[in-house]
Amino acid sequence: MGAVIVYDLVRLAGFWQILRLSAQPDFGRHAVDEDLDRLTQAELVAEARKLRDAIRKHRDSTLHELCWHHPDLWGLLPEKTDPLPAVPEWPQFMRGCIHYRQSLDRELPDAGRIGVEFNKSGKTR
Repeated sequence: MGAVIVYDLVRLAGFWQILRLSAQPDFGRHAVDEDLDRLTQAELVAEARKLRDAIRKHRDSTLHELCWHHPDLWGLLPEKTDPLPAVPEWPQFMRGCIHYRQSLDRELPDAGRIGVEFNKSGKTR
């Protein structure tokens, strides 16, 4: 058999394996989410409200708050890990900041532009 045919057979076998697994009722679920199966409806609603509040707080970030690491948001997950992020070196980090700011110009051209400086206390002035 040629290498291309073998490659196609391997891909096809992988595809069928994915289809077989995806037919199982718990496919794509994470073991860390099994706690949800034990919650009452009231507890699930309370959890949904807590998570929505946190998402809204993050969504409503503005000014320099947009740039911060948000461990309080990740802390709402049931798995209690505190992974340290991989932090880019300064040149790559600054290029990422510039790219992010440029995306705001493209995606939110009508958003207000404010000349508020950041200060070391974390507050804007």
